[in-house]
Amino acid sequence: MKYKYTTSILVIGFTLFVGGMSILTPDKLISQQEGRTLQPLPKGETFEEGSYKKELLNGDAFKKWDNYFSDHIYGRSKFVNTYTDIQMNLGKKYINGIYLGEDNELIKSDNYGIYDEEYRTKRAQHFNKFADKFKNAKTYVVNIPNKNYAYEEKMPIKDFKSGQSIFIGDILNKIDKEKIKVLDLTEEIRKDKNNYYKTDHHLNMNGAYISYKFIIESINKDIPQVQKPKEKSEFEIKTYKNVFIGSYGRQVLNVVDKMDDIQVYKDKNFKDYKVYNQNGEVKLFYEEQISKDKLDNDYGVYLGGDNPLVKIENNQSNNELRVVVIGDSMDNPIIPLLASHFKTTYSFDLRGYKENLIKEIENINPDVILLIGASNNYIMSTDIFNWDKK
Repeated sequence: MKYKYTTSILVIGFTLFVGGMSILTPDKLISQQEGRTLQPLPKGETFEEGSYKKELLNGDAFKKWDNYFSDHIYGRSKFVNTYTDIQMNLGKKYINGIYLGEDNELIKSDNYGIYDEEYRTKRAQHFNKFADKFKNAKTYVVNIPNKNYAYEEKMPIKDFKSGQSIFIGDILNKIDKEKIKVLDLTEEIRKDKNNYYKTDHHLNMNGAYISYKFIIESINKDIPQVQKPKEKSEFEIKTYKNVFIGSYGRQVLNVVDKMDDIQVYKDKNFKDYKVYNQNGEVKLFYEEQISKDKLDNDYGVYLGGDNPLVKIENNQSNNELRVVVIGDSMDNPIIPLLASHFKTTYSFDLRGYKENLIKEIENINPDVILLIGASNNYIMSTDIFNWDKK
């Protein structure tokens, strides 16, 4: 009888301790371990305007609260690591939303929901209308396949087919080729199985170079002043061994036996570039960000990470051409390579850029516009290509 309620008391005490510490501990905005934004406290401004009642009725409001408590529970990182260890010991191939694929590849499968014919047509028209606004510029859609599309055969699922193979081709086919040129890198990327970081969704420098070469070869055919792509031997290449764990790896940290290498390709004239972002004049590469700390985001070596706007002036350029690039973090290692072919390079990331993009591009009056993104950005209505937002 003496110990009759011991277990109950311990459970209640543990629950109250964790709950109390969760309340007292300041909320984090980002999980470095998982490489994602955490659910903020659900309050008026976190719901879309006029949609609060709708979200209550369809259950989205309750999901936000559930995600909030899950994301901010005290000691969450330790819980995640313990769960990962248990799943590994059980021989699981799907842990924390990540598939453990062949050759130690970590892969995530995107869920595209119900993107029907009408939706896909509207997405294509979205790009056609954009090209209509800038008829004096050569506009290109550059599609980079997501890792689960390029590495379908490495997934631990028999006969796995990425949802991109169903949707992306249809959207790209519906784009008016008279208005905007489609550069689909899918086949180029799928030829080589060393184009992505093993622990991340981004292209490694081999994949970034293949993408750069494909893009510049295509533009060169239309605009000869844009010289042919440089060979790898024309760049200064630095390799940092065993230093990087990407967002997929951080989600299943205990699974990662070996970190990825990071490479940097530098044009011989890169020191003569003038580089600017929202903070003023900056530099092109940030090698001091590279470390062996597993939770450091070494991908920030390219352009210093994600910036709403980066402007690069190449004073050694043999032309006066201006290029506008609209994309996300996937193009960060590609931008420095492209910059060697233009007088001025503008890179916009619409996840952070809040000004009127259309007016900004009109002021720039570019010769070339590149819409560079991973496949899912063309399928889903995200901020990456949302130039209509107010």
